[in-house]
Amino acid sequence: MIPLARRLQELAPSATLEVLNAAAARRARGLEVVDLGPGEPDYPTPEPIRAAAIEALDQGFTHYTPAGGTRELRAAIADNVNRRYGSAYPAAEVVVGAGAKQVLFNIFQVLLDPGDEVVLAAPYWVSFPAMIETAGGRVAAVLGRAEDNFTVHAAPLLERVGPKTRAVVINSPCNPTGAVMPPAELERLVDGLAGRPVLLISDECYEPFVYDGAPVSAAQYAGRARERMLVAYSFSKSYAMTGWRIGYGIGPRHLIDAMINLQSHSTSNPNSIAQQAALAALNGSQQSVTEMVAEFKQRRRLAMERLGRISALTCVEPAGAFYLFVGVGKLLGGELRDDVAFAARLLEQDGVAVVPGTPFGCPGFIRLSYATSRELLLRGLDLLDQFAKRYQASR
Repeated sequence: MIPLARRLQELAPSATLEVLNAAAARRARGLEVVDLGPGEPDYPTPEPIRAAAIEALDQGFTHYTPAGGTRELRAAIADNVNRRYGSAYPAAEVVVGAGAKQVLFNIFQVLLDPGDEVVLAAPYWVSFPAMIETAGGRVAAVLGRAEDNFTVHAAPLLERVGPKTRAVVINSPCNPTGAVMPPAELERLVDGLAGRPVLLISDECYEPFVYDGAPVSAAQYAGRARERMLVAYSFSKSYAMTGWRIGYGIGPRHLIDAMINLQSHSTSNPNSIAQQAALAALNGSQQSVTEMVAEFKQRRRLAMERLGRISALTCVEPAGAFYLFVGVGKLLGGELRDDVAFAARLLEQDGVAVVPGTPFGCPGFIRLSYATSRELLLRGLDLLDQFAKRYQASR
């Protein structure tokens, strides 16, 4: 067997995609699956966005574009962010990628040398450690406290910054917890990194999914931190465009140029049709986003009410995103040795797909998505209740 590169020998598959595959395998056997695992809205891409893609096809917009995205889309992105957050980014400080995932992967590739350190707020998105380690970096995770709703605070992150730190990574609203970093804490973090050769990377893929108050972005502090901040956004969640693979990053010109250079040697430009669809999404009505967020807020309420009646589980109401991060520690032990075993048995025995908390850097929890119909959401929570009672009785 031809050996793999050392940097990939310990690279685990994405935990969320593993759940997707396990659920698909169960369905292929003709068994019921109530899928609370996926991190994507159950909405279709809005019609005007689809229409723009069809028009692009009809007009023959099917050739290469500049590697970092079309001039029109990069300008529209800069205008959109500047209008909402009072920043002054030029189009040249925008890169468009095949999803925000590519943007984030690329920033670590152009930023890190072997042995460099990245301070990472935890619980974290499952792909962050893999991205950092693949680039030769080391993760310095700072775990939030469940009793504090997993709120990200500036002080613990700043305390962890050392001589080898190249970046601090935050994700707000957070996947998996739904926590939203308070504006005052975000401002403290921005100011606390002033004068240090450390990049703030702010993953804001769930930006519009904030249920109390207005969305907050690191971009609103660009006036004092533009040269030391990279902000990543996505069309996937906001416009139900997960399969279109289109996202973008805004940051210092030299880093953006380096990311575009790297991208030109890997995937080249993002999909041309998806770029035209994304342009229509930005320039069109935002009513579909408003309606989706309002519906998810109602689903959050329903889910929290139902979970509140399962005594063996704990959960804090999330302020954003569309996940519930549920504590299952009271049920662990014996057959359910950890949260990974919990999730596997829940799917095997009751047909409910969830993601264990360990890959998010937080054992003893599971992540449930409420980006599904109310009917399936409540069905899944009923089955989870049944599962919990069965193991609670056997303890």
